[in-house]
Amino acid sequence: METAVQPCGLFVYPEYGFDGLIASNGIVEVKCPFTAKDMEPSEAAKKYNQRSQVHEPPKLSRSHNYFYQVQGQLHITKRSFCHFVVCTSKGIHVQRIERDNDFWKLRMLPQLIRFYRDCMLPEIVDPRTTRSMPIRRPQWNVKAIESHQQSKRASMKNKEAKQSGDSDIFHSLES
Repeated sequence: METAVQPCGLFVYPEYGFDGLIASNGIVEVKCPFTAKDMEPSEAAKKYNQRSQVHEPPKLSRSHNYFYQVQGQLHITKRSFCHFVVCTSKGIHVQRIERDNDFWKLRMLPQLIRFYRDCMLPEIVDPRTTRSMPIRRPQWNVKAIESHQQSKRASMKNKEAKQSGDSDIFHSLES
C-alpha cells in the first residue's frame, strides 16, 4: 500500500486554549496550584523559584518541570518571552521568562528527538496497544523512569523525616 504522508506538527483546538499569546513576541503560562490556593501569590511562586543573588528577584528554577514546559512553548511558538503567572485566591504573581536558546539546544532538543525516535515513532509505525501489547520501552527510558521514582520516594522520606523531626523538637519544647 503506497500512502503519501505529509509532516504536520501538532494540531491545536484554538477555541479551548487556556493560556495565551502576547502581541507578536510573547506567551502566557498560568499556574493555579491547588496546594497554594490560600497563599499570597509571591509565596506560592517561591515553590518554583531559585535565587542566584540576594539582591536579584527570584527566577523560575531551571531544573523545574515548568521551566522546561515554558522553554518548549517558547521555541515551538517562536516567541521571545513568557509571562509565567502564579494565581491564588489572593491574587497573581507574574514573572517574565526569556527564551534560552542554549538550554533548548543542549538540554531539551536532543532528549525530545531521542524520545520521538525511540518511543513515539515505533508506536506510530507499528502500534502495539491496538493489539493489547505493552508499548515499547527502551532501556534508557525505563532507567530514567525508575530514577525519577526513586528521587520522588527519597524526597517524600526526607519530607516525612523533617516533619517528624520538627514535631519531636516541638514536643521536647513543650516538656
